[in-house]
Amino acid sequence: CNASILSQTPTIEYVQSGQYSVGNIDPEYADITSKEDIPVHNYAIVYMGDYDGGAWVNKFLPTFFNDPKLNEYPLCWPVATGLMQRVPNAYNFIYSKAGDNTYFVGSDNGYGYLNAEFMLSRNDLLITENGGYLTQEQVNSLKGSVESYVAQSLRWYEKADIDIMGFYISQWNMDVDKGFIDKISKMTPAGFAYTPGGGGGTNAVIDGIPCLRMSSGYEEYKPNKDTSVPTFSGLRMVLKSPTFAANYIEQQERNNNVKILDPYTFYYLFSLYYGA
Repeated sequence: CNASILSQTPTIEYVQSGQYSVGNIDPEYADITSKEDIPVHNYAIVYMGDYDGGAWVNKFLPTFFNDPKLNEYPLCWPVATGLMQRVPNAYNFIYSKAGDNTYFVGSDNGYGYLNAEFMLSRNDLLITENGGYLTQEQVNSLKGSVESYVAQSLRWYEKADIDIMGFYISQWNMDVDKGFIDKISKMTPAGFAYTPGGGGGTNAVIDGIPCLRMSSGYEEYKPNKDTSVPTFSGLRMVLKSPTFAANYIEQQERNNNVKILDPYTFYYLFSLYYGA
């Protein structure tokens, strides 16, 4: 895409159009106040991304936002806020076309595609081997930090009306005791979904923020056949249309006790279940 021209497009006010938000969830679940009262289903959210490059955003998102099944089911669409200055025309279009079942969430990895864990020292990450990670002296020489990156992401998420991370890709182990997820998840206080390339990680509520460990793709999803406990999953679809997503969701809900939720209702139930 010719970003030198497209970047000159005047921007609109970016406002979520999804019908639910923090404190305003699907009324079917609004009276549930305890873990024990959650109906047993395989709950999931659907993340329609990546779109971490201007060419992807400009080529595919306007097409998919003309799909007749765009709002048939709740779908989470990624916004790479660093690209809002590069291809604002595309973001203007999708925000203006969004409906009640369209939810905009953070794209990998916040303001930009940065592996912020590499801004921490081996001591911060509780690493004993070298492994390419920085020493404390090297960290001290950086012009930024994980905290400043989170602050930058928060500023742009406010502009994009976003408070949920759709898909954070980490190269580091994301176990709660490894010194990173508690820092990076603060960029989206309403929910933080991640895939740890370095292994580890689990569903958890960390400092009040629901943190969802996602699989890399919907193809890996295996709904639980155990009808005694609910499950919570994130399904990622790359370069798939709303029609494709709707057909997939219909099949899953019909055959596998799956409930696809909007992200706010999903994280409300998630927090009850894992935060208890």
